[in-house]
Amino acid sequence: MLRTFVRYGVPEVTVEPACRETEIPLKNAERLGGLIGQSASMRRLFTLIERTAPTDCTVLVEGQTGTGKKILARTIHEHSPRCKGPFIVIDCAATAESLLESELFGHVKGAFTGAINSRDGALRRARGGTVFIDELTSLPLTLQGKLLRALETRRIHPVGADHEVDVDLRIVAAANRPLSDEVKAGRFREDLYFRLCVVRMVLPPLRDRREDIPLIAKHFLRSAGLECSVAGPNLDRLVGYAWPGNVRELRNTLQRALALAGSRDISFGQLPIHLGETTADFAWPVALEAPFKQSKDQLVEAFERVYVSQLLRRSSGNISEAARRAGVSRRHFFRLLRKHAALPRMEARAAG
Repeated sequence: MLRTFVRYGVPEVTVEPACRETEIPLKNAERLGGLIGQSASMRRLFTLIERTAPTDCTVLVEGQTGTGKKILARTIHEHSPRCKGPFIVIDCAATAESLLESELFGHVKGAFTGAINSRDGALRRARGGTVFIDELTSLPLTLQGKLLRALETRRIHPVGADHEVDVDLRIVAAANRPLSDEVKAGRFREDLYFRLCVVRMVLPPLRDRREDIPLIAKHFLRSAGLECSVAGPNLDRLVGYAWPGNVRELRNTLQRALALAGSRDISFGQLPIHLGETTADFAWPVALEAPFKQSKDQLVEAFERVYVSQLLRRSSGNISEAARRAGVSRRHFFRLLRKHAALPRMEARAAG
């Protein structure tokens, strides 16, 4: 950053240009790969994925458990030139520490007790493809340096081998808490963090994108063989719930409701949905770190998107009826739909 020092008598003033992050435009889509959402955060993420996937950049994905980090990684792989190659998953938390080095880098015959055959690790098996390293915070410090070297040189040293071997792969890594905090705590190497964080993507918790719940719920129900409109009191309960388990908990909740219903010949409103404590309203999160106007605008935008999309669904896609219920002109209601790209398919139908 260029700085200019100007002295006026005794005081000295430092003048430096303001740095702003590049604004990522919102993609006009409700899904990308296995990811679903119409919220601003998800549509911005869709754009970032589309721009990053064609490259070989290493990607760091951060998000709470159950937000869909593995789905995001697979979406990157499927939209990349490596899509015909393998997609290999390594879960650092689910693999014994004593075996993790071999799982990542492979080993040769006789390298340790029980190594009766040589075996390629994930980084070599993924030749021409992508390796997704999940639960990165569980990777021991002793292996972080070896992973860093592999990323820098594109060569690995299998356990017990005399020579290094070349690898051709892309790394997408994920953590369920901010990796920068792990660096500050001394549990994660700073140099590896910067090498992994070429592109950083954050999956927001479901409670921060409640306007996506109707779309996600409809997707899960359709996948289970139930085609129905998602609206009414059951939807209000889903939207008002905090979802500590995120999208995974929503999926399990709907699967349980379908199992208890005992039939697919029912409506969404008849599903026996059991939840924990729900809120009396939508309980949108307030961005206290943002200026008042920006935080207020975010709340208004989120409210508008949920209001027009749900009201249109309750009106069976009839924009005139939805506008009448909202107490606004049809033209104004249609303009709100276009502003938020809330329901592109219905918008296209109305435009036609």
